[in-house]
Amino acid sequence: MLGTVGILAGIVLLIYMVYIGWGLFPVSLVASAVILLTNRIGLWDGLSVNYAQGFTSFIGTYFLIFIFGSIFGQLMKDSGSAESIAFKIIGSVGKKKALLATVLATSILSFGGIATFIIIFTMFPIAKIMFEQAKLPKKLIAAAIGLGAGTYTLGALPYSPSLQNIIPTKVLGTDVAAAPLLGVIAGILLFAFGYIYLERQARKELAKITSDDVVITDDSEKSEDLDLKKSDLPNWGLAILPILIVIGTLIALKGRITPIYSLDIALLLGVTSTYLLNIKRYDDFMKSLNTGANNCIMALMTAASVIGFAAVVRSVPGFEKFLDFVLNINLHPYMSVAIGINIIAGIVGSATGGIQIFMETMGPHYLEMGVNPEVLHRIGTLACGGLDSLPHCSSVVIAFMVMGVTHKEAYKDFGVITVLIPIVVTIISVGLAIVLY
Repeated sequence: MLGTVGILAGIVLLIYMVYIGWGLFPVSLVASAVILLTNRIGLWDGLSVNYAQGFTSFIGTYFLIFIFGSIFGQLMKDSGSAESIAFKIIGSVGKKKALLATVLATSILSFGGIATFIIIFTMFPIAKIMFEQAKLPKKLIAAAIGLGAGTYTLGALPYSPSLQNIIPTKVLGTDVAAAPLLGVIAGILLFAFGYIYLERQARKELAKITSDDVVITDDSEKSEDLDLKKSDLPNWGLAILPILIVIGTLIALKGRITPIYSLDIALLLGVTSTYLLNIKRYDDFMKSLNTGANNCIMALMTAASVIGFAAVVRSVPGFEKFLDFVLNINLHPYMSVAIGINIIAGIVGSATGGIQIFMETMGPHYLEMGVNPEVLHRIGTLACGGLDSLPHCSSVVIAFMVMGVTHKEAYKDFGVITVLIPIVVTIISVGLAIVLY
């Protein structure tokens, strides 16, 4: 009993300390210590063995994906390619369609394999200008970016290069296009429900907006700068080519090599093609390269610290009771998968951590039960994108910090987009999976 209480206490402590501004890396160590002590496991063994093994194993497995993805995003940003794509979308849908333009531009960057933290830094300055022109409150920017980068591109759509879509392939023997029909239907629902909600909130906010809610920009960010800056950017057709190369490489290598290796190769080709297509646009290519590589370290360490914490949770006796609870849920296997992954993702505050822990600990059990591995893969990628985005999620903390909003101001809309709607769509998808498969 004490062990289970300790797990809950560690999770609550993790969420609270991150909420009040502590860094996720040190907090994960403190929360791990609470769990270890209440489960009567030595601190040294728990941290130096269990935590460290989870931490280093994640880094070793996904280091190249993080570094290539980070460099790719940095080169896309510094060359102006990311902004060129965004401005093309703005021109196509109209400057007053700030929500739609932000969501679509974010989606393209995300589906192209660009890391979420790079997307946040790239899209926010552009979205600020668009939202000011549309007279929309800045607190909706986070929700719009969350819809484009943290829902359907995260785990619903087939061929998504996200980590969440890659991780199940190691355990289940599937590929990144698993259960494509189910994924496409879920992706459409996530976009439709999310965008309808955003438009509804935008209308409500416009009706009561005050000067304090509007995005304030300095002289360098005035709306006329959009047209001036566009003339200095690469052609959007060339700008989007590296993203198409990444996606095309994933399709070409499907079934030929391990999915993780195929993503490594795809992102490396994305880096190479971005450089070659924009070779004259870099004021200091080595600076861009170094910045991209250095930026990846913090994101990698943060993600790995979550996995380290999760490894501690998984190692203590109290976690066995949770496993027994999930495995003995008297529901259809697809529903128990959805519930189990959501709970784990909420515990560790990470979609990556949630799906990795579940697949490694329970994936083989479901395969032995005869569950369709492709459906298990797709239900898993959908489910991990629900409770992962609770307030202690590292991506949420980073996004709000960059955008200059508080949890109190922005989390309601962000939570509906990245938590509530994904859970609803996951439930619908489970029902469809039972009928279709």
